[in-house]
Amino acid sequence: MPETSFSPQRLAAAYLANMRVPANHIAQGGSLILCCALDGVDDAGTPLAGVRGWFIEADAGRVTPHRILPDDLYEAMNTDAQTGAKLPPEPHVRYL
Repeated sequence: MPETSFSPQRLAAAYLANMRVPANHIAQGGSLILCCALDGVDDAGTPLAGVRGWFIEADAGRVTPHRILPDDLYEAMNTDAQTGAKLPPEPHVRYL
């Protein structure tokens, strides 16, 4: 089967379209985090997971996804939201 690749923006737009959420119902934007299975396992034998993220901008009925870079996503996903303390990363997660 041929491999198909999508830009992060196309992937986020396709996901939002499949959610069947009209653009005029996303009034303030937000974020979208997707986790998917990757080929392979980590050192403990746990299947690898890939995490991608987008900030969703909503303006005048138009929804525009903006990719969250892997380093920024890593920081956000490994920081306690209440205390700001660093959390240990999950060894099987890859930030894409």
